Amino acid sequence: MRQFFNGPWLSWREVPTHAKVGMWNKFEEIHTILPGQLHHVHQVWDKHCQRRLTTSLGRVRSQKLLEAKGDLNKARDKPPNWISRENWNKLIDIWISPKWKKKSEANKNNRNTMKNGSISKHCGGSITFVNHDERLKLKLGREPTIVESFNRTHKTKLLVMGGSLDL
Repeated sequence: MRQFFNGPWLSWREVPTHAKVGMWNKFEEIHTILPGQLHHVHQVWDKHCQRRLTTSLGRVRSQKLLEAKGDLNKARDKPPNWISRENWNKLIDIWISPKWKKKSEANKNNRNTMKNGSISKHCGGSITFVNHDERLKLKLGREPTIVESFNRTHKTKLLVMGGSLDL
């Protein structure tokens, strides 16, 4: 990973194309992809890289914050083995900036917003999206639209006298 992680990227979207291509080529060297599956495998790989980068950076930031007792400046000389010291220090500069802290706090508050007695932004419970779509298909007698699927999994029903009200 270190050979490709050569910039202070906070998200997969910020990773330049040439770095993504290098990572993909390395992936293809290691793995055999069945004919006709290249497009699907690349999509899955891309999604995985998005999650992996965000998760890895979040974990390493949290770990270094703990080790440095809440002061990331104390972690400048201790980059993780997959990030160069130069890029690590650039990431720390971003993470300690007022702009990043403000955005981070706003996102934290949004994740913790209570609505209708629940913090979850999805209201589908433990039922998969596929199962929700199957149930909607049976109920509607046709394939549900994207909007109908979204409403089913992101909006709650408020019980009122005489029935329910979709919110």
